[in-house]
Amino acid sequence: MNDSAIQNESVVTDKEPKAHCKKWLWFVLLFVIILAIGLGVIYYQFTQQIHQIINNTNNLQTQLQTVKQQQDDSKAVMSKLQQLASKYQDAWLLREVESLIQMADVTLRFQHDVSKTVALLKTADTHLSKITDSKLLNVRKLLADDIVALQAVPKVDSTGMYLRLKALDVQSEKLPLMTMPKLKNDSEQQKVTMTTQHSAWMKSLLTSWHAIQKVLVIRYHQEPVDPLLSFKQQNFLMLNLHLLFAQAEWALLQRQDKIYQVSLQQIQKKITQYFLQSSDVTQGMLRELAELQKIKINPQLPDISDSLDAMQHFNQKR
Repeated sequence: MNDSAIQNESVVTDKEPKAHCKKWLWFVLLFVIILAIGLGVIYYQFTQQIHQIINNTNNLQTQLQTVKQQQDDSKAVMSKLQQLASKYQDAWLLREVESLIQMADVTLRFQHDVSKTVALLKTADTHLSKITDSKLLNVRKLLADDIVALQAVPKVDSTGMYLRLKALDVQSEKLPLMTMPKLKNDSEQQKVTMTTQHSAWMKSLLTSWHAIQKVLVIRYHQEPVDPLLSFKQQNFLMLNLHLLFAQAEWALLQRQDKIYQVSLQQIQKKITQYFLQSSDVTQGMLRELAELQKIKINPQLPDISDSLDAMQHFNQKR
């Protein structure tokens, strides 16, 4: 080959690498552009997400602040409601205390039930202890004084006494009546009469005997006896006794001490006057009546109106 051919071949060979390099440069440039565009898109998306997160964070903080504000408002409302509830509860308790003291006063005045009155006053004092108000100390002091005074009142077992009177009323049916000796026949009576006609001394003695018979009872174990009262009179006597027992029972329940005492005295008087004193039944009943008569069924009760007046005045002022 000549020199010109060799030169042409070398020129062609040099041009090919240059063209190949340009292609790669364009490819690299395109790749860089695409990569830049991709990175730009990724950066844009990343920044958008960041902004979104920031916005969400701000919204969350705002929501948290709103929730906190709502919670604070709710706490304030609850506090006000609790204050109102406490206020109305105190007002209700104070009215309840006034009603309890008033009920205790009525119970003591009309029922004379000391134990029930004390229970009502203690309940009222327990209610007052739940209220923090120094102005109630005076009311509580009056209640304490009333409770102490009532607890010092002697207890009357009205139920037990009533049952004892009922038992005595039933037992009265077994009381033995007084009797007098009965003459065997009319001839003996005529004989005594004829004898007394011939002797003034015997007549005077017989008169004395009849007078003694009115106050004394002579028992003849071997001779028949007759009652001092007829059958009709006996029925009337027992009816009278039952009525007196019923009167004593009523007076006991009503705390009428005077009627109670008079009723027992009349019962004792009739038992002494018409029934056999040597009988164990009679003596046992008289002893039981004497014991019942010693009991004061209406002891002096204290006045608890001061505590009621103080409570009513406090509620009116409040």
